[in-house]
Amino acid sequence: MKVNEICAGITALFPQKYQAALQKALARHEDIYEIRVRKQQPLVLLSANNTYFISAAGELVFSPMNAAVIAPEEIESIFAKLCRYSVYSFKESLNEGYVTLPGGARVGIAASAVVKNGEISAVKEIAALNFRIVRAVKTAAGEVLEALKNAHFPSAIIIGAPCSGKTTLLREACRLLSSGYSGMYQKCTVVDERGELAAMHGGIAGFELGANTDVLSFFPKPVGILNAVRTLSPDWIIADEIGSLQECRSVLQGLNSGVRFLISMHAGSIAQAKRKAQFRLLCESGDFGAVICLGSGKNLGKVEEIEPI
Repeated sequence: MKVNEICAGITALFPQKYQAALQKALARHEDIYEIRVRKQQPLVLLSANNTYFISAAGELVFSPMNAAVIAPEEIESIFAKLCRYSVYSFKESLNEGYVTLPGGARVGIAASAVVKNGEISAVKEIAALNFRIVRAVKTAAGEVLEALKNAHFPSAIIIGAPCSGKTTLLREACRLLSSGYSGMYQKCTVVDERGELAAMHGGIAGFELGANTDVLSFFPKPVGILNAVRTLSPDWIIADEIGSLQECRSVLQGLNSGVRFLISMHAGSIAQAKRKAQFRLLCESGDFGAVICLGSGKNLGKVEEIEPI
């Protein structure tokens, strides 16, 4: 799915009075990466360099003083459309705090949790929605793969703050590995728990992932990783946002089977990553050759540091 189609799908969820301004803003400002909708607050658009608002007249403005305020019934209407008028169908992902749109755009949900027996059973009273827009940005995937090639292609961990381009880099690296990079069409399996990496629809990926790639969509990462190892014989497994110790242990099992991994984790710096038990567990395996730190903001998608492990 093309970016303009993704943006059109997002704007269609909004009340009519905002749609023209949103369409114009997203077309003119290609670095806008988030639309934030908060109950009784202005509609906010974030780019790498600016913050924008939508006025009551449907114009793009630079101050919240002149911005339209989202009414409670408006956010409820957007949320209903987002869930295709069937909130129950999205129960699991809502309990995780998000909904994934066709095309791979993720919408974060801020709401009140309904807790039963220590677990979230539902969400209610939607307070805010955060639309993260999937953009085709230039990545450092080639630079990363060259570094791995020089080290005889070890597994690697990509780290960065939210919105630093980790998912985009993983996607592009997968495409290159699977499309004959370095003279080999390597078998890749994408374990796409949240539907963002591949944006599968009807069994077809919404993004170009190369000629030799398989995708496991919406599988929990521990299950998807082990299924891939057992049934798809990948050379590489690509997975985004490895976070729990259980996910790390499944990665270690895959590594013990001879599969290489290209994965991402949240961390603002390599020093910060080293303070995480999950990161240390993976590094202690001896199978990861490098950690690559991405920048954000004006350095979106750029490699700030590569450190051998």
